[in-house]
Amino acid sequence: MSQLTQIQEQILQTQQAIREHERVLRDNPTSRALMYAGRSLRKRQEMLEREFMAVADSAGRDVFSYRIVPIDTDTPSVSTVSSTIGAFQDLVSVVYDSIKHDPKVRRRIPDDVAKETTFNFGYTFAGSIGVVFTVPNERLLMEEVLSNLDDSIYQILAMSKAESATDLVKFARSYGIATIRSLYQWAKINRNSNVAVELGWHRNEKVRQSTFVQPQEFRRLQEIIEVTSDEKSTVVTMRGELLGADAKPKRFHFKPDDGEDIRGTFDSAINSENHPGIHERYLAKIRKTERISYATDKEEITYFLESLKPVE
Repeated sequence: MSQLTQIQEQILQTQQAIREHERVLRDNPTSRALMYAGRSLRKRQEMLEREFMAVADSAGRDVFSYRIVPIDTDTPSVSTVSSTIGAFQDLVSVVYDSIKHDPKVRRRIPDDVAKETTFNFGYTFAGSIGVVFTVPNERLLMEEVLSNLDDSIYQILAMSKAESATDLVKFARSYGIATIRSLYQWAKINRNSNVAVELGWHRNEKVRQSTFVQPQEFRRLQEIIEVTSDEKSTVVTMRGELLGADAKPKRFHFKPDDGEDIRGTFDSAINSENHPGIHERYLAKIRKTERISYATDKEEITYFLESLKPVE
């Protein structure tokens, strides 16, 4: 049995003793002996938690506390607890992968990233529902130099406080759309469950970062992400045959010499003064726009006809 596991068991035993003590104290609220015993148990709990962090640090592991605060109920459901923690684990892994490897459009967690970012259970603590995890984190010679995990956590805490679509677009361009989609899932779960989340990141006894995200902040994140997308446009010129052009809905159908048929919209490229013939050949200038939703995997591609010139 490792030293960390021994401390975990001692913490759990002490927590059980505290619960039993509180039960007895309710029946004997004026007992000085019970009051002193309670103080002693709480001091032991604090000592063991400090020792847990110190041993974790010596083993090259950081400690994370994750507290779930339900707003409209005394305790969250088991489904909520597992879903919110699981979504946060996924978010950490996706951001870490974007930093270690490269930003991605769609979520894919390589085996090495999963191994390096997996949260290991430490213990629970009082105060709504609180869970402590450990996670491996490399120790660098200069503390001011961030490890990949350091950078990941800093970015996640910053993203959780994003105020606008502009903020999220910046994160997406630096860390990939997959990170925003994972952030969306985490925000959506907590917003729908109406819970707040308090995060604490510790190394030894030092609090490196902490934040408290309220339901209204999760709601704002969810709503911003749902209306934000990544857009990329390219203009290409191609030869081919015009198969159709409808002036009222302003839609066209073009068959390039190479590639699949293209259907899209137009504005001034086709009008009463410039009405091309159907089944005739043209040099078409077409703008292709690709939009990828930040909230889903949905990708939308549209085409806009900018000009047509007859092929001699």
